[in-house]
Amino acid sequence: MAQPAPTFSIGAVFLSYASQDAAAARQIYEALGGAGVEVWFDQSELRGGDAWDAKIRRQIRECALFMPLISANSDARSEGYFRLEWKLAVDRSHLMAEDAPFILPVVIDGTGEAQARVPDRFRDVQWMRVRGDPTPDFVSQVKGLLGPQPLKEPTTKGAESPGPGTKSPSGRPSRSRIGFAVALAAMIAIALMVYLRRSRPNPPASLAAGAPTTATRDWPKDPDLKRALTMLDQMQSSPESYHLAEEIVKGVLARNTFDPEAVTSMARVQVWFLVRGFDSSPERRQQAKHYTDRALLLAPEEPEALAAAGVYRYMAYVSGPLAGSGVPYLKKAMARDSSNPMYGRYLALEMARVPGANPADVIAAGKRNALNFPTNILAQYDYARLLVYMDAPIAESEAAFDQTLKVAPIPNAIAYKAWISLWARGDLVEMKSWIDRMPPESRSLERGVFMGFVHAFFSQQPQESIDSVQEFTGHWLEDFDYHGPKGLLLGSLLQMDGKNDLAKLQLADALAEIQRRRTQDPSEIYYTEPWILAALGRKDEAWASWRLIADSLSHPYIVRLSSDWVFQPIPFALLLGDRKEALRLIKEAASRDVGRQVIRSAMAVDPRMAAFRNDPEIVRLLAEPAGR
Repeated sequence: MAQPAPTFSIGAVFLSYASQDAAAARQIYEALGGAGVEVWFDQSELRGGDAWDAKIRRQIRECALFMPLISANSDARSEGYFRLEWKLAVDRSHLMAEDAPFILPVVIDGTGEAQARVPDRFRDVQWMRVRGDPTPDFVSQVKGLLGPQPLKEPTTKGAESPGPGTKSPSGRPSRSRIGFAVALAAMIAIALMVYLRRSRPNPPASLAAGAPTTATRDWPKDPDLKRALTMLDQMQSSPESYHLAEEIVKGVLARNTFDPEAVTSMARVQVWFLVRGFDSSPERRQQAKHYTDRALLLAPEEPEALAAAGVYRYMAYVSGPLAGSGVPYLKKAMARDSSNPMYGRYLALEMARVPGANPADVIAAGKRNALNFPTNILAQYDYARLLVYMDAPIAESEAAFDQTLKVAPIPNAIAYKAWISLWARGDLVEMKSWIDRMPPESRSLERGVFMGFVHAFFSQQPQESIDSVQEFTGHWLEDFDYHGPKGLLLGSLLQMDGKNDLAKLQLADALAEIQRRRTQDPSEIYYTEPWILAALGRKDEAWASWRLIADSLSHPYIVRLSSDWVFQPIPFALLLGDRKEALRLIKEAASRDVGRQVIRSAMAVDPRMAAFRNDPEIVRLLAEPAGR
């Protein structure tokens, strides 16, 4: 049974660690606790969820010293709740004086500071090392950093009668603890209900009556929140601007945790990290769900809360009968506020995911929103994007992107024009001209880096892209066009450039990154893995990995205008010698006009496909249907 969370006081130490280091964390906890230091040490294995998230944030916000444990175990994990804790601590440290002691990294094995996978802020402070039982000197130094401590009963092992906040010898909370906790929980619940009733603002008369708003709403009222949300919708927004917006909203929430505007604004921020592809990590998805649920509780009739809930469901890629479950929220948001084009944009996109949806109805909804807001760049862009998703004729999709660019040179629309140049016409020169029109900051993000890689790869000019891939920070690119390790891109370019030894190092790093991520979710299938294994000469393993991917593919197989052909199943099956599966996938994808054209262009420009271009069966499958 998980221990109850200990009572936390100002002056306490927050102990943050990877679950594999729980034993070392306990040793530090007991050593500090035995010396009278208050330590928050979460021993529960049920980490995550709304209650846990709220508790963690409160503790990090209030603790006097944040102690992250650094080890080979923490280095091996690129994801984990402890990394969220580290980020929260770094965020708080930005508000502190440079010389204020707060973050105290503690290394519990031989991990070096220079190589450790930690936030840069950790390297700005003094580190300590503890191996085995913490020494009295370590405990003394920690107490010195904390300064004078509130009186506290030192921890005593084997105590006969547990007091409040401790456990009985059986491991269960004592009866006095249970009674106190129940009474306290009841008082908190009653106080919270009274607070919410008093603090929740009355909705405008038009909303209370159920009438839609026709004029543009002045929401949010708070100028800080308004500034943060404006940053989300800028055409040149970057991950850095999104993190800044998040910090601004956090500041408002710190003043009033239950403010409906602030909670709804945070829901918008978290969901939009997913929308823009800046962060799709499990932690970010959890945060998006947490705040959208909370916003609906605090402001169930607020259009922005409804819209955040609808867009979150769109971005969560819910499948089966629940696919399209965001539609009712977005429809209600539109009914409450008809002046916001964002609601209609995502309504059409979410309608496309409803099982059995009529494509004509979906496209009509997107077009209607674009016509209603002719000068709104995102209304135009999302309609063009919807046409791609719905496999509309290529000429129709391209015309919609051209219309978008007449309103404003949005980088993502430019990126789509580059893809259309490649997949509709097989024109690498035209593709490069569009890539060059993207702003420099966009070319340095995942999408721009990958597009540059594709052009260099097909043009067989690896030097064109090696530098931009190398300069990309991090081991993983996560975007709609490519979701995989940076090492695969760099290794492929180096291999093409004849630098095989360097290529193998990058490919090995790519494989290690996938293996690290798999420790978080063993069931995850990575479509880039067989490519890496094959490039490393591990053909049997590549074949086994490929079969897992082939068995997981949806049918009929679809190839779209924004396809990532370079690491797709079709070229891999051809190169590996799985001709039967390759022909099956080509036949299914080529049954659609868009898929057929994309594959034809890919076969023409991809140097790896030279041996298959004149294959009679493939030529037959890619031929125009009779009667055209």
